[in-house]
Amino acid sequence: MRRKSRVAVVLILAALTPLPASVARADQGEEAEQIEAIFSKTSNGYVRLLRPDGSLRPETYRYGKGEFWGGDFVDSSVDRLTVDDIARTISPALARRSYVAAKDPSFAELFIVISWGTTVAPEHRTMDPAYEDVERGQMRANTKPHSPFFGKAGYTVVMSGVTGGLQEGALDGSANTWNLGGADPSSAIVPTRSTSDANANDNVIIQASSALRVENQMWAQISQENARMLGYASLADAELQRYRYFVVLQAYDNRTLSQKKPKLLWEARLSISEHRNLFDKRLGALAENASAYFGQDSNGLVHKAVPVGFVRIGQMSSLEFPTEPEAAALAGDGAHVAYLRRERSETGLAVVDVDKPEETVFAKIPGGAEPARIAWSDPEHIRVTLVSAGAATFDTRSLSWSAAPADSAPAGHPTAARDDAMLARVEGKFPHRNVEILGSDNRGRRYLLAVSGTKGPARYYLFDNEDDVLVDVGRSSRAP
Repeated sequence: MRRKSRVAVVLILAALTPLPASVARADQGEEAEQIEAIFSKTSNGYVRLLRPDGSLRPETYRYGKGEFWGGDFVDSSVDRLTVDDIARTISPALARRSYVAAKDPSFAELFIVISWGTTVAPEHRTMDPAYEDVERGQMRANTKPHSPFFGKAGYTVVMSGVTGGLQEGALDGSANTWNLGGADPSSAIVPTRSTSDANANDNVIIQASSALRVENQMWAQISQENARMLGYASLADAELQRYRYFVVLQAYDNRTLSQKKPKLLWEARLSISEHRNLFDKRLGALAENASAYFGQDSNGLVHKAVPVGFVRIGQMSSLEFPTEPEAAALAGDGAHVAYLRRERSETGLAVVDVDKPEETVFAKIPGGAEPARIAWSDPEHIRVTLVSAGAATFDTRSLSWSAAPADSAPAGHPTAARDDAMLARVEGKFPHRNVEILGSDNRGRRYLLAVSGTKGPARYYLFDNEDDVLVDVGRSSRAP
């Protein structure tokens, strides 16, 4: 569930589509990412004193609540924690560096302010309607008028080098994150249709690019804030483009708290990718892993592997959404595409007529069952295999469900030879995207593709090999 955050103004300006909660979390079944980013620094002449035996002289501390950064999505692993929870979890790591909680807080030597939370990142920007408007406008500007798909809803043509210009640009707000190829967005348009259509595409691209420009400036501010909070030297660092959990410790001289400007003695900024991690499960390991840097300079941002073994989250297959090859299928005659889709937390089957992609049928899975895979039994029937090992059949003529007979084995996913030449051809139509061929019709004319950006659910496209055209037939609901 999305919620208001520090980027609420960005979302309003950019008119972003709310993302499902499933997008916020990566699959927890795989090995957790183990690389932690650490930045530590001392100031005001702070130096640790040593005992005669060379060990660190203990320093007492009390802690205080700093700032909590709520992420872009509800996340109970971090949202429910209090500063007391954080302090209890990191206290063993502090003790390793001879920082001991004071029995009497009024006599503590240090006052350690604890801040924690989740950064907000632009990793799902390929789902931005403004981005998609620019992309579609550019593709429609190159439509061939004689194409059988000309003027149909859902139609997009082969992406040319113009669309190839939609790539990551500067993050400093001086350019669109997806560069349109010039200061004047209309210069990227090469109309081959009527003047009125060309003007319409021109307006779509200009309006959408203006929204992207405003949004990009906002993201630059947010990235700068993230960089300062986590100790990164550049706001354009690739790690800041993904959601990150973090903890910041700022140790002040407790005796100076009453002064106008308390004396900061040392700070430590720890963060790790949110993907395949849970904050409450990783916090102790993060602090332990970074403890050697508490009270000393790291001399810039350092990366350190967190020892494996602190947490391992098992995979729950009953809750797992099928992968793209199992969640979408093209009929053997190439006339229809079926794919699984979630609507209001319920999973259903979407069926798209390729020649009339605006006419999409959506049917909820009977009884709210969880699907495992889909496949066409014949051009009019789709078999949905359930996680429970049962199966149901959807009739595309009567738009009704029935129990799948035991002998009605699916025909599978029609697939033509996926040679390197065909893969290279379709990849060339989607620069800077990941393309997967999911299957083809029996004639090998039409190919079903799953196309995704760096992160986020994929879009399904049908590529007609003979007419050299693409049809946008829907979007996956699978989490990244």
